[in-house]
Amino acid sequence: MEIAVKRKKKEGKMTFKEKYIKGEISFEEIDEYAYQWGSSEGTLSLREFLGLSKEEEEAWVEDSEEALEELLKKQKVL
Repeated sequence: MEIAVKRKKKEGKMTFKEKYIKGEISFEEIDEYAYQWGSSEGTLSLREFLGLSKEEEEAWVEDSEEALEELLKKQKVL
């Protein structure tokens, strides 16, 4: 999977969060997105690259991956 590091809404690129909420990818894809971010020379923070809010980032870092997944599941489009 190739992910563009510079996300621009006007180009129609979607973040991990946007794709996950729409049901286009599984939560496990977060690892691939994080890898792509770490392998890039982009200027975005990981939080920005993934499309996460500060609250979501904190849940992920301070609690667990499962805590982040639960927050995002609540936002999923049915």
